[in-house]
Amino acid sequence: MAAGKHNEAMVLLLLDNGANIEGPDKHGNTALQIAVSEGNESMAQMLLAKRAKVNTKNVADPRPIHVAAITGNKAMVELLLGEGALLEVTDELRLTPLHLASINEKKEMLELLLAKGTDITTRSR
Repeated sequence: MAAGKHNEAMVLLLLDNGANIEGPDKHGNTALQIAVSEGNESMAQMLLAKRAKVNTKNVADPRPIHVAAITGNKAMVELLLGEGALLEVTDELRLTPLHLASINEKKEMLELLLAKGTDITTRSR
């Protein structure tokens, strides 16, 4: 998928010629999920500007905000929240971005999510 190759021009060309922005790769990831997982903020911005769905989950269930929280990418979380990402969304284990940041020892991410008003009482399974 062109999003995984950091080729914004190629992605734009494909989208402008009818490619499905939500079309998954062989692992079930959309272009936005790939951009987030690779920390490619400019690609994520471009995809969101083209109306990529910010809360789409893949077959393993994590949404883009989960991936950004796991990796500790504060700028990406800010971008996703600004585009309507759900702060309290849970994955298949009922883990929120806050849980995942904690599990992965991402202190600055925990601080950011708490400052954004995440609910610390949400329970996992």
